[in-house]
Amino acid sequence: MKTATVRELRNRYTQLLKWLEAGEEITITRRGVAIARLVPANHLKTRRGADWSQSAAFALDRLQLRPLTGRESAELLDYNRGRY
Repeated sequence: MKTATVRELRNRYTQLLKWLEAGEEITITRRGVAIARLVPANHLKTRRGADWSQSAAFALDRLQLRPLTGRESAELLDYNRGRY
C-alpha cells in the first residue's frame, strides 16, 4: 500500500492514477494522519481471482528448488554487473 499527502494528491494526481491502475491502494494523509484510502475500481475482482499456480514460489516448490539466500543473491548481482 502506498501513502500520499493531500498536497501530493493535488499536485501529482497523474502519478497516483498510475499507481491505482497498477492495482495499488493509496492512503491519503494530512499532517501525518490517515484521512482517506483510494482503492482501484477492480480491487475486489483482482483479489478473488488470483491464480497462485502461476506464482514463482509455486514454481520453485514444484521444481523442488530452494530460494537463494541473501548472500547468494548479492553474489549473483555482483557477477551480473560485470567490469563496467
